[in-house]
Amino acid sequence: MISPDFKVTEYPNFLSCYQTFIVSNHGTIIDKSDQIITGDSLWKDLEPEFQRLNVMRKELTQVMQFRSDPDQLKKFKDLFLENYKVQTLFQKYFTYGSQKNQVNITHVWFDSFTKQKKMSMSPTFDAINSLYNYAVACSRIACYMDLSGEGIKEASKLFQQAGWTFEHLRSLVTNLQPSEVSTDLTAESLGMLSNLMLAQAQYLFYKKAMDAQMRATVLSKVAMQVADYFKKAHELSQTNQGLKSYDSSKFANIQLYHSIYFKAMAYMVIAQESYKKVEETASGMGLAVSYFKGSVAIMEQAKQVVLSVPSNYQDNYNKKLEDIKKFLEKANKENKSIYFERETAFEQLPKLDSQNFVKLEPALDNILEKIPIEDKLRHIVPPEVRAMQNEVKNQLQEILNQQYELENKSDADLRSFLQNYGLPQTLHAVTATTEIPNQVWEKIEDFQKKGGLPNVKAMIQGIAAMRSNNQQIMQQMMQTIEEEEKIDNAMRQQYTQKWNRLPSNALNGQFKHQVSDLTSKALVAGETDNKLETKFNQQGDQLNLLSKTKNELSAMIPQSQNQKEISQNPVILAIKNALDEFDRIKEAKSKIYEEAVQKCQNFNAIEQLLTVHMGLAEKGIVYEKLRQEFRQIFLQVEPFEKQMQETKSVIQTNSGPFNQLLQSTSNDQSKQQFYASIDTSLNYYNEITNMLHQANQFYTQLGDYLNKLYQNIMDFKMSRELEKNDIVQKLGGFQQPPPGMQQQPPIYGYQMGGMQGQMPPGGMQGQMPPGGMPGQQQFQQMPGQQMPYQQQQFGQYNPQQQQQQPPPNYQYYDPNKPPQ
Repeated sequence: MISPDFKVTEYPNFLSCYQTFIVSNHGTIIDKSDQIITGDSLWKDLEPEFQRLNVMRKELTQVMQFRSDPDQLKKFKDLFLENYKVQTLFQKYFTYGSQKNQVNITHVWFDSFTKQKKMSMSPTFDAINSLYNYAVACSRIACYMDLSGEGIKEASKLFQQAGWTFEHLRSLVTNLQPSEVSTDLTAESLGMLSNLMLAQAQYLFYKKAMDAQMRATVLSKVAMQVADYFKKAHELSQTNQGLKSYDSSKFANIQLYHSIYFKAMAYMVIAQESYKKVEETASGMGLAVSYFKGSVAIMEQAKQVVLSVPSNYQDNYNKKLEDIKKFLEKANKENKSIYFERETAFEQLPKLDSQNFVKLEPALDNILEKIPIEDKLRHIVPPEVRAMQNEVKNQLQEILNQQYELENKSDADLRSFLQNYGLPQTLHAVTATTEIPNQVWEKIEDFQKKGGLPNVKAMIQGIAAMRSNNQQIMQQMMQTIEEEEKIDNAMRQQYTQKWNRLPSNALNGQFKHQVSDLTSKALVAGETDNKLETKFNQQGDQLNLLSKTKNELSAMIPQSQNQKEISQNPVILAIKNALDEFDRIKEAKSKIYEEAVQKCQNFNAIEQLLTVHMGLAEKGIVYEKLRQEFRQIFLQVEPFEKQMQETKSVIQTNSGPFNQLLQSTSNDQSKQQFYASIDTSLNYYNEITNMLHQANQFYTQLGDYLNKLYQNIMDFKMSRELEKNDIVQKLGGFQQPPPGMQQQPPIYGYQMGGMQGQMPPGGMQGQMPPGGMPGQQQFQQMPGQQMPYQQQQFGQYNPQQQQQQPPPNYQYYDPNKPPQ
């Protein structure tokens, strides 16, 4: 098994850079508990954590010493992941550059293939390179670990997680400047590595299947899929000179060799199975000989490649080729002396099918886990600036939503336009008569790589779990508010006019309103969830069609007699090229929208907004400039809209001759219906996964709000409890349950004395549901899809505001002042 090498990094002057910035740029700050914080005291509070991170950052430079040690690599895997999370967090709180009010730090990384040096002050640059090394660590652990026992399963999962991470990086790198993108972070490189990881995960399944002596038909399908993944990885490696020539081309040639080798193994296991059956049926030796010859012929294709890979591959190749030739010689001898059966030419042998048993395994649980320093960084940026940043970010999100609506309309118009001409189904019906076309199969294969139907079911279950958790915490919050109010009313009845403090119902109205409002919105979202689940129960079987192998689908294509071959007709080629152009345009536009999504999610305008905060710039002017800069991204879409219209004209021009061709051929409507059913299944998959992503985003965001609101309610309850006890003590009484009150059940959150107690019911919100999501948690709705959760905004509840301003009378009772 093979893996890319680590990116080497240099140690930046981490500790002194951040210390200088914090001490120099943070004067006196008064936090929400009226505590005075200076730059020096803020640094003293942060210093222990920065010291720990400094040690970690130094350690990252030592990874090459342990590049083949799986035990040490497990530690480095966690370190690289933590650095990714730290730098992603820093991007939200710090500004970077050579000015006094910026963090003056430079990150240095070397390309893992070309060893080219790249430098940047951006923490995003450091984060993305760290995440790349996290994926490499997963891969190298899988390569070097012990595979005995459960080791083979663990290694397979690590390969699949590495594959997902490399694929995930393809969207993250849109945050980098062109000068920051090294060869290993190009789309071609990351695509190659993602396929390479899946190839090796599939190989481990093949190895386990071989050890378990599974049926030859299964082994053959698994081996063919291994070959397919290696083939895709090799093809992508040839699109970039840095990848192509890495390690004297050995890295790419190993992938090519494996793509040939495992295809040959697929034919060999079928040949061996055919040979065994001859003993039972006394026939079929001619077919067995044909498959053995096919296996030898494929192995011969690797003769030149194997000369340019390490010697251990050559030794294995020579031994395996010799074994196959011995089998062939024996089978051939028996056929010529006993069975006398005709052989089948290799080209006429049934094409072997492939079947995928692995998927891109999301590593989101690890990536999204909170880190300790996060809560301590709140004083780095003034609350007013954070509030402005959130305000601008919401405005950018609105611009993004508007652009998506325009793109949705454009996509719907294109689908309607193509449907008027029966495309692409009619084209497939007359050109892809015996095999599923590649452009269709690639979409089906993507569905299978992401886990297929089981993953969709797991996503639905995960959304239900998140919804249930949110409902529990909202019920608990309302119960806590009502219980506190009930206790206050009972104390008021017991002490009458002596109970001299504001009643709870005069203070908790804000909390009640917020909980009720969020509960109402969650109920509306729940109704959408129920409709989605009902629709899935009714239409989910459509996805079974997408679970079939390529050969199985090809066998389902209805066959017609006297079908004329017209695939090379100029009219057909013109329409096919036009459809390919639509796909190219759509892919290019999706990259632009992905760039906008990443810009919005990682939006940082602290430097500009600080000038507003200090009175050096006008708020409206700065806001408008930030909005205009964001809108510039979408100007890239305009040329593609023009190309779209030109491509439509090509189809309109050729529609007449195309219809005449259809009439002159045996145009079987059943073929069109078959391809239409695949198209319907793909559209349904895109629709339901899009809705599930939106639901995940909604409940994650709701959970984040609920956690903050929950803690505020617990703080309010605790302060009222302490105030109550103090009043009772001053009145000469003692604390006891008021008349008619039962002993209270355990309260989640803060307990007496200010100690933090249990977790909210259902656990912390915002965590990934069971089954996970196949993409980023902060998902953006893609063009052509509806947004059923779009209207579920969170009203006036602002967690940022809650952090800045405590609830009414949120204070400890001061015996030196009269109760308010």
